Amino acid sequence: MSDLDVKSDEELTEEFIRLQLELRERLVTEDTEEWAHSADKLRLIGGLDISYDKTDSSRGCVTCVVLDATNDFEIVYKNNTFIQLTTRYIAGFLAFREIEFLVNEYQTLRQNKPEFLPQVWLIDGNGVLHPRKFGLASHFGVVVDTAVIGVAKNPYYLSFIDQSVKDEHKRQIHTLCSVGDRFPITNSSGEVLGVALKTAPDCKNPVYVSVGHKVSLNTAVDVVLKCCRYRVPEPTRQADIISRQQINK
Repeated sequence: MSDLDVKSDEELTEEFIRLQLELRERLVTEDTEEWAHSADKLRLIGGLDISYDKTDSSRGCVTCVVLDATNDFEIVYKNNTFIQLTTRYIAGFLAFREIEFLVNEYQTLRQNKPEFLPQVWLIDGNGVLHPRKFGLASHFGVVVDTAVIGVAKNPYYLSFIDQSVKDEHKRQIHTLCSVGDRFPITNSSGEVLGVALKTAPDCKNPVYVSVGHKVSLNTAVDVVLKCCRYRVPEPTRQADIISRQQINK
């Protein structure tokens, strides 16, 4: 039994907040990579996702894919790993449940196929669109020191904002008519933490894009739109499809 197993949710929350704030000191929210200034230089884009066993939430499959953006988003690398999760989930601290497995996938790729190491990663989760501006995508980016974009399917941020803002969010969704339409998501101080972005013509619901690490929000939006054939961008969509197939075998 680990120390985490015997700690209360309150004790874990206190420890996790401290660690998040420490790591956040290293967060970069601006473009630092050469490809961000020249779209034709972006070739390799990674996707990571974990699917869980429906009958045992401690069992999962993590999938890492790398797609070639210059060749119709062909999958050039794929790896699946079955995992046993030992840290219980606490809202706002998903990274502490999943981060070690995502980092392991990154390290496996870097060691075995470094020629396919992505220039940027897309992760099904939030970056700075988070109560402490340090969600799973940012956590991963800082730990492995790579460019990351958070792309969430659900508006988790609604759980920590006022009801009036929630109502306004619902109203604004109806204003998203064309692919590329978006509206900013701000905190109580008016700081923009991300955007709700329409990525496909037939989808009513947007995705929620935020800076993970080493990219600006504008660049993050551009990359997500570049990757979308459907609502969810191809790197995370393919990782999700493959991991679900594996866990359901």
